[in-house]
Parts: sequence; C-alpha cells; structure tokens
Amino acid sequence: IMGSADLDEILFELPDGESMRIQDEAPAHKVVFTTPFYLGQTEVTQAQWHTVMNTRPGPEAHWRRADWQQLPVVSVSWHDIQHYLDTLNKRDSSTRYRLPTEAEWEYAARAGSPGLRPFPAGELVKHAWYIENSDDTVQPVATRSPNPWGLHDMLGNVWEWTHDWYSSDYYTHSPAGMPRGPVTGDKKIRRGGSYHCQIHL
Repeated sequence: IMGSADLDEILFELPDGESMRIQDEAPAHKVVFTTPFYLGQTEVTQAQWHTVMNTRPGPEAHWRRADWQQLPVVSVSWHDIQHYLDTLNKRDSSTRYRLPTEAEWEYAARAGSPGLRPFPAGELVKHAWYIENSDDTVQPVATRSPNPWGLHDMLGNVWEWTHDWYSSDYYTHSPAGMPRGPVTGDKKIRRGGSYHCQIHL
C-alpha cells in the first residue's frame, strides 16, 4: 500500500503550519509490482561518482574531508543523475541502471511494513541522520542501522531522486500496476529527507 492512510500521524510530527506538505501523500492505494528490481544498499557515494564521472560536484569542503569517499554525493540535479546512469550503463552492459520509480522507492523504504516507517518512531535515531543527531551536516553512508531489507539511509542523510514527474493529485488516479508517475511535469520527485530535516522524513 503506497501513500499515507493516517495523515494525522504525520501531522503530529510536523511543525505548525506545514500540513500542506503532506496532502499529496494521500490517498493510500494499492500498487502491484510485476517486474523485480534491485536497489543500491546505500546512496551513491562521492567515490562512486568520481570513479564513473571523474567530477567532484557539491561543496568543495565535502571533498576535502578525510571520509570524503564514504560521503553521499550531493548537489547533483536529476539530469546530472541521468548522465551518470548513461555513463554507468555504457561501462557495464550486463545491468540496466536507472532511478527507482517513486512507488519502488517507497516499497523499499517501508521494507514490508504497513506503517509510516519499518520501525517505531522512537528508533528513528538509530536508522536515520536528521537535524537532531546529524550536527546539521552530511554523514558517511551506512553509519546508521539498515532497514529490515538491508538498505541504509532510505530516511535522512541526503534527499534521493526518483524517476517520476511530480503531480499533486497523482495518488488519486495512479494505476495499480507498476506506476511510473505522470507522463509530463515541471518537477521531479525526491524522497527520504536529509540531515537537515526535522523528524518527518
């Protein structure tokens, strides 16, 4: 089930005046995956990006850190990611690399749980980097506990791009089988929150 069945649960965690941020997360609706897919266990690291693209996007300070290789790459646009994926696919023809759809991303982030997260809210600190525990700075990947499916940083640390175009009412008419988002749009969807976010990720 994709989307939020209980918006009140999310509203309880949001700062005052930010309820409009979640109206497009409803209604909850059934999604069926007919094709399997793989997802990377962590966000793309700076080391991975540099190996493929030979560039150093984002703040220079991130690249000067002693742990720069384990930091997730930041400040890359959706189109930058497409260039990265095209380059990666040319290097490795045995696999087709792509961004997950929003539905695939949410399925992986929930890790089989019907709830808002695959663990209690009180355990968020063990699984995610966010404003209260990150010192308001990006953190190395896989330094928080993974979700039940072995995926790290699905919540927090840095925002993650998905394949889909954004539409505020897409959840109301999303197809059940392998939804890929609206055909067109002017914004792409990112998910997961970041080290700078408050608790609702």
